[in-house]
Amino acid sequence: SGRNKKTTVNSTTNKKKSKKKKTIKTLKLKKYKRGSRKITGKTLKKAKVVIIAGKKKYTVKSNKKGNFTVKLKKKLKKKMKIRVTVSKSGYRKKSKTFRVK
Repeated sequence: SGRNKKTTVNSTTNKKKSKKKKTIKTLKLKKYKRGSRKITGKTLKKAKVVIIAGKKKYTVKSNKKGNFTVKLKKKLKKKMKIRVTVSKSGYRKKSKTFRVK
C-alpha cells in the first residue's frame, strides 16, 4: 500500500506543475499581405512557431528577440486563413488565426 500512496503524490505533483505553466502573452503577425510569399511576426523568444497557411504547414523558431519569418511556397491570397501556434516548454500553447486582407 506504500507504493500506491507514492503514485498518488506524484500525480498530484504533476497536476500542480501543469497549472504553473506560463502564458504566452505576445503573438502577432506584422506582415502578411496578399500576394506576398513571406509572413513575419513576433512572439516569445526562442519558441517553436507552427504556421498553417492554406493547406501548407511551416515550422520555424523565433529568434532571441522573439521575431520570426516564414517563407511560403505559394503567395498569400485574399481571405486566406493563417493559423499560428506558438509553443515552448514551460508555457501553454497559444494559437491565433489571422485572415489575409
